[in-house]
Amino acid sequence: MIWLSLLELNPRSRAVRNDLGDCNGLHRALMRLFPAADQPSARNALGVLYRLDQGKAGMVRVLLQSLDRPDFARLPEGYLETPPQSKTLGSIDVLLQPGRKLLFRLRANPTRAIDTKTRPDGTKSNGKRVELRGEEACMGWLHRKAGQHGFRILACRIDAGAPDPRRVNGKVEGLKGGSRITVASVLFDGILEVLDAALLREALQTGIGRAKSYGQGLLSLAPAREPDVPK
Repeated sequence: MIWLSLLELNPRSRAVRNDLGDCNGLHRALMRLFPAADQPSARNALGVLYRLDQGKAGMVRVLLQSLDRPDFARLPEGYLETPPQSKTLGSIDVLLQPGRKLLFRLRANPTRAIDTKTRPDGTKSNGKRVELRGEEACMGWLHRKAGQHGFRILACRIDAGAPDPRRVNGKVEGLKGGSRITVASVLFDGILEVLDAALLREALQTGIGRAKSYGQGLLSLAPAREPDVPK
């Protein structure tokens, strides 16, 4: 069972302001919603993905996806502006029919590996990963991911801005173990066509790309409106 929750954050909360300035802090805050979050690889086991979106009047919202129901009582008092909304997703198979066209939204961290080396046994060893810059490179990344995950892109626009207007240059930042985290963040909105339902279902459940702990990788789908047919 997949749970989808919408949280409208309270901008007057000091805890919210701190977490919006620290992607690792926001990750910890959201993981505290689940009793089993202290287990190894908890985010993967719980299927936790999230995305920061802009709500009405500039409000910041969190769209949270998980396999367990979140316990919002675990959030600090005053963390939310309005009561959270949660629902279980019904069968998504009706959406995932090959050939069907769907609206999609994906905030992701497009990267590439550099300094790749070949081991003596012929296998590849990747070096560090660097962010992709520019619309052409990011769209190329998205098309490659689409091919891997059972869909193709029919139309798309890119917003390289950050999910929170207080951040700049499409970056999310934070601290982990005394080291600074910097994640490039790109928002893709568009229309896709389903090619392989099983692969796309897996992408919905596990996310796309890297930095999933820091608000990247959650794919949202919705039915596309059919064009009006003249009578």
